Amino acid sequence: MPRPVTIDDKVILKAAREMFLLHGFKAQSALIAKQAGVSEGTIFKRFKTKAQLFLTSMRDYEEEQKWIDDLSEAPGTNTVRENLIAAATRIMEQMEVAIPRMLSLRASGVPMPNPAKMPHRPPPIVQGEALGNYFMEEINLGRLTMAEPMIQAHMLIGSMIHFVMGLQMGMTPCHRMRYIETLVDLHLGLSGASKTESTDSLVNG
Repeated sequence: MPRPVTIDDKVILKAAREMFLLHGFKAQSALIAKQAGVSEGTIFKRFKTKAQLFLTSMRDYEEEQKWIDDLSEAPGTNTVRENLIAAATRIMEQMEVAIPRMLSLRASGVPMPNPAKMPHRPPPIVQGEALGNYFMEEINLGRLTMAEPMIQAHMLIGSMIHFVMGLQMGMTPCHRMRYIETLVDLHLGLSGASKTESTDSLVNG
């Protein structure tokens, strides 16, 4: 007896992404199933709700993983400030795509799925952990002193979410790059006069 064909989640997510980009959230699940070459039942065995399918399919997992990989290789290279500005810029770019999609979903009257029941952890959690690990690596190398690296990592992520939410309402306080640089300097304990100094002896109580 032949083994049943197993459809990779990537096939379903690719089809869903294509249909959502073409038709918006109103794209019918039957259309997505046809595009993926599976039944609707197969889709909803993998993804419990259409909202969960939407949020999962619209994430760029390859870019997220590349960001994490690049950040994991950054300790000990360049300066801590340069590394953080580069990392924060890429996170901001991802958020500027992801957050409008989530707001669009909410505007459609669809409740957000419970993060605990999603097949993948939410990006802010993943990004915060990766950033916290980066901080701890730099601390171990003696290039950074920081009292609460994990907490400060999540604070930095939260501040960027706040900026992008403000961007959606036309309420940003300044240009994106100025915001990122100021945010990084605050977390590294750098004043305007000292931000060009070496980060080898950074102190952040």
